[in-house]
Amino acid sequence: MRKYRWLTVLGLSVFCLVIILPPIIHGYVYPNLGDDTAVYLERIEDLREGVSVQYTGYAIVGYPMLFFEDTLGWDIDTQFLWFNFIALALSGIVLYLVFSKLAGRLVGWLSLLLVMFCAQGIFFLFYYGQIFNLINIAIFLPLLLYFVARYVKNGKMRFLGLAIVFGLLFGSFHTSGIYLPVVAAVATVIYLIYGLVFKRKLKRRALWLGVGITVISCIVFGVLVLAPSLVVMEEFVESPLQSIISNIGNGIAIPLTSWLMSILSPSLMILMALSVVYHNEIWELLENKTIKIVVAFLIVMVLLLMVATFAKLSLDPWRQALDLSTLLAVLTAVCVGLLLKQKNKILIAIVILAIGFGFYHNLPTWFSYNSAMRDVDFEAIRYLDAGETFSCSSQVAPWVYMRYTDAQHQDNDGDVVIMRSEPMTPRSTEDNIWYQKHGWIPSNEYALVAKFDDGEVKIQVYELTQWAREERARLANQNEE
Repeated sequence: MRKYRWLTVLGLSVFCLVIILPPIIHGYVYPNLGDDTAVYLERIEDLREGVSVQYTGYAIVGYPMLFFEDTLGWDIDTQFLWFNFIALALSGIVLYLVFSKLAGRLVGWLSLLLVMFCAQGIFFLFYYGQIFNLINIAIFLPLLLYFVARYVKNGKMRFLGLAIVFGLLFGSFHTSGIYLPVVAAVATVIYLIYGLVFKRKLKRRALWLGVGITVISCIVFGVLVLAPSLVVMEEFVESPLQSIISNIGNGIAIPLTSWLMSILSPSLMILMALSVVYHNEIWELLENKTIKIVVAFLIVMVLLLMVATFAKLSLDPWRQALDLSTLLAVLTAVCVGLLLKQKNKILIAIVILAIGFGFYHNLPTWFSYNSAMRDVDFEAIRYLDAGETFSCSSQVAPWVYMRYTDAQHQDNDGDVVIMRSEPMTPRSTEDNIWYQKHGWIPSNEYALVAKFDDGEVKIQVYELTQWAREERARLANQNEE
């Protein structure tokens, strides 16, 4: 037993080392390739002014960071960078611990490896900077399902209390909390139908828990997430509900081939196919009632997310596509882990090859440079002085640049113009679904003052010429007179 514990500690330590090494090797200042991190940091700083936030994750994470910044002088950007990597490492640890408790160490390791290194959902969320969504799906949801299942099985109040805690966290921490009331309601209805059709005795505590989670999570999500989001998300011309209704029937939201190959991954598809082929054997191997409950909930969530992802029942179906791949990876890990208990050598070889392919595909990308802010960007920022204004090409994400300069961004005619050869983030990539139109090309009033090239990205810096500055000053004086 002690031997297995040491192996577990060693394995989890190696995993954490893999997660933590890139920011140390590359000296990241900005933690990922996404836009959301800059938005999150701005929202956290808005907490000082009492500005409404879209979900409680901002407050739960933000207030401690503001406290440490004020009392210990810890820069909030640095805190948030390490928070991202620690949360990612903790996601793998939680997946292992939850599913090893439910179905054994093998299933625990498969949950960690398939979710983190085969399916692309978690890493894509991380690369895009969607850390609150990641925490909700990979930390709070597994813990919630675990304690719900334990309570339904034995009725101990400590499990109910912990289920309530993680239910409240999942329901309010991020907008993905909307999954909870929907899944709880559908699962309760399915359970009732199952009891009536097959004439099985139903557990009252399961029914009351299902109804309670549905009602309470609806209230929590409505008060803590939906109401503030309607204030923050002022860009909505129509309500979120109207937007969803208007999308129904407009065809498939996510290209199926793209999702299968780039988000789900071929290695996971192979293991899913094996799970489908041997589904009868898998159900017979589900001896533990606790894991049966979790598997049933996962199946319901997967089916509902499939509908939300591909039928345009969501404001952002790509988010659901990422979450769907994660939950499918968890479900597959449970199924394959149970099958491996039969010690079929061919199956073992297939699983090893699939995981090996996942490592081969993901680890080189993970250890390459994955920050929106490169050294050449910081070189360009040195040309921006406090009080000045800057404009940029569409490949620059000015909302990220503004984290590292006191200069103010304006759409055009800035004192300095920064031109970038490659896009920084999804919102600065013109063919990306999240592209946000912006950018400006300097006129002949500007002169090229610097060039930077790191072999992958080229940046040119232009400054307003002296004669153009004088002309603008003269016109400004005339207007004042």
